Amino acid sequence: MYDSAKYLVHADIRTSGVVERSDVVGAVFGQTEGLLGDELDLRD
Repeated sequence: MYDSAKYLVHADIRTSGVVERSDVVGAVFGQTEGLLGDELDLRD
């Protein structure tokens, strides 16, 4: 674990079909956009 991390998020992702990793990453970013505030923006 990183000493500089303020929060550590663990997630299990399940699908009912074949998906690309980039699709999952895009879905996570899309669902969390604006939810965590500017200081916790996942894109940074």
